[in-house]
Amino acid sequence: MKQIFLTIVALCMTCQAIQAQQKIADTNSLTLGRQWQQDYVQTIRGFVEENKKISCEEKISYIRQIMAKFIETTESEQKRELLRQIKYSCPLTISFLDSIVQNDTSEAVRRTAISCLSGLDAVTSIPFLLRHAKRSDISSREKAEVGSALIIMLDYQNGETILNQNCFSTDRKLCDICIWSYFMLGNESSKNYYRYIITHSNDSSIINCSAQRLAELGDSEMAFPVLEKMLQSNKEERKSGAIRGLQVIGDEKSIQLIKKMQRDIDPVVRKRARNTLEEMDIKTDEVNE
Repeated sequence: MKQIFLTIVALCMTCQAIQAQQKIADTNSLTLGRQWQQDYVQTIRGFVEENKKISCEEKISYIRQIMAKFIETTESEQKRELLRQIKYSCPLTISFLDSIVQNDTSEAVRRTAISCLSGLDAVTSIPFLLRHAKRSDISSREKAEVGSALIIMLDYQNGETILNQNCFSTDRKLCDICIWSYFMLGNESSKNYYRYIITHSNDSSIINCSAQRLAELGDSEMAFPVLEKMLQSNKEERKSGAIRGLQVIGDEKSIQLIKKMQRDIDPVVRKRARNTLEEMDIKTDEVNE
């Protein structure tokens, strides 16, 4: 009887140890993933803040030249390239971009103008953009661009609402906007979007990207099987992306998979695996390249 009791105690202690290790892994996963997510937010906002430092008054002549060329140009791609040169935040440039969003007949040009407004932190345009997103004659992609712009300008509430209304689709071009906009948002809506893509999309690159972002936001359960499958790819960038995602998860299963990649046929992947293990303070294999 005593032996049975001791066995039960030992099993309980083992279970508690496993649970404790898993909690540590989950905490580490959330901490590292959230750090990466915040780094991404700070990078995007850094670009915006740099644009705001440039004096518009000194560039008025140049800005007017761009505006004149834009009006003379009929080709959409040339128009978009001209808009990307407007990196100076002032009432003149913002009102010009607003008018393009309102009136230009090309969706691609309008989306570029919306993106430029966010890059200039044009918070005075937010009421206009909210009205624009309610138009019935524009696509979900254009509306998602508005949602993305609002999030970049730190209007998270309205940006999230617009993304949730328009992003839940497997359309590849729409996903290209929504995946990174939701990552900047970094909340439960973001996780739900990535889960949706993993469940419904047939596009492996979009699924893989969503799995990496989902892992970084703390949902290792749904992300892990996708990351594990990514390691079987013949593309270096996919395997390296999977290693990054597994590093965030950080549990024993993930560590063993990263260790295994030290023997991958691709030298870049092997190096990535070893560097990742070193970052995790885990002993690496002695491998001669």
